[in-house]
Amino acid sequence: MSENNCGSVAMEALVTVCRAMSQLEVGDLAVASFGKKGNIKLLHDFDQPFTAEAGAKMLSSLTFKQENTIADEPMVDLLKFINKTLDSAVINARLPSGQNPLEQLVLIIADGRLHEEKLKRWVRDILSKNRMVAFLLLDNPKESITEVLEVSFEAGKCALAKRMDSFPFPYYVILKDIQTLPTTLADLLRQWFELMQH
Repeated sequence: MSENNCGSVAMEALVTVCRAMSQLEVGDLAVASFGKKGNIKLLHDFDQPFTAEAGAKMLSSLTFKQENTIADEPMVDLLKFINKTLDSAVINARLPSGQNPLEQLVLIIADGRLHEEKLKRWVRDILSKNRMVAFLLLDNPKESITEVLEVSFEAGKCALAKRMDSFPFPYYVILKDIQTLPTTLADLLRQWFELMQH
């Protein structure tokens, strides 16, 4: 994210999301950072209240300086971690009847520059567990992700397609202006609450 100059916007988005979730008292909140393979850090756990002090500690842990490669599969690594963490939360919250009382929302805040082959399978896996995964895509107006092209070779011919045409997350919001985040977040949460009702 550092190469797209999205670090400060990501931190601002993270603070806004955490404050909103805390004020709405929609449940427990956890935050993790990711980057280089095997370097996922749980910055805020579900059992901790979100306070100004916790937020400051969380933000001080973010550097956006991790180098990673396609082989590192940082997003696949993150989805595996999320599934494991949320599976544990379900086990701890399971009712005596065996039912899962949790409605789980996952917000991923990143620049959306993903190049991982196995990612679609892991996205399907996490969605199959009735978890809503919304990707808050931080866009750089100078190099908008909506204009990024990918090259593929089919039958020996080179083909170009927009990256967003094959974006692996079905639920995403492209955030072009951080000022619109509160409204965007409110819309996203409203839609999530509506989905929970059905």
